[in-house]
Amino acid sequence: MGVSLAFARGNGTVARSARVLATWIRLTQVAGKSGAGLSAAVVALERALHAKDPSTMAHSARVRLLAVAMARELGQSRTFAREIALAAELHDIGKIGVPDELLHKAGPLSAEERRRVLEHAVIGARILEPLLGDHPLVLAVVRWHHEWADGSGYPDGLRAAQVPLAARIVAVADAFDAMTSKRPYRAARSAHSAVEELVRCAGTQFDMLCVRALLRVVGQPQRSKERELPEQPE
Repeated sequence: MGVSLAFARGNGTVARSARVLATWIRLTQVAGKSGAGLSAAVVALERALHAKDPSTMAHSARVRLLAVAMARELGQSRTFAREIALAAELHDIGKIGVPDELLHKAGPLSAEERRRVLEHAVIGARILEPLLGDHPLVLAVVRWHHEWADGSGYPDGLRAAQVPLAARIVAVADAFDAMTSKRPYRAARSAHSAVEELVRCAGTQFDMLCVRALLRVVGQPQRSKERELPEQPE
C-alpha cells in the first residue's frame, strides 16, 4: 500500500506508525464509508496522534473553536463551519509521520528540522485522501495550512486566493494558538503579543481578512489592532 511504503522510510517510529496506519486504512475500507464508520476511523486516528504527541489534541481542539468562530465571522455557511471544524481537528494529523525527536525537541528547530516537520502537511493529506476524498475542503486545509499569502509557503507555493479560504482561516487560528501556547524552549506569548505578530505578518504570511476575523473573535483589547491592518488588496 502506498501510504505504508511512504511511512516505512526513516526511523523505527515512522515505520511503526506506517503499520498502524496501514491497518487502520484496511479496516476503514472493510467497514465502508458510512457515517458511523467514518467517525470511528477519525477518532481512532486522532487517538493515535494523541498517543504520539499528547499536546496536539488540545491544540487542535482550540484551533477548531477559533476556526469555526472565524468562519462565522466571515459569514460562511453552517456546512462550511462543519467542514472546517473537522479540518481543524485533523490539520496536524500528518505529525504521526514526523520523528518524535523533532516533535519533542527541547529547543528551536533548525531550518532543515523545520522543513521536515512541515512535511506533516503533505503526509496528512496523503493519509486522509483514501478516507476523505469526498471532503475536499478538509483535504485542502490539511495540505495547505502552511501556505503563505505571498506565495513563499509550503508545500506548493500557492499565494493569496489560490489558497482556499478554509486553509487561510486555519493558518491564522493555528498560528495564534501556537504562539499563545507554552513550548519546551519558550514561554507562551500573551494574546496581545500574538495579535501584534499576526498584524505584522498580515498580507505576507497571513490573509488579512482572516486576521481581521481573528481579531474580532478574540475581542477587546486585541480588536483595537484592526485599524493597523492595510486594506485587503483586490
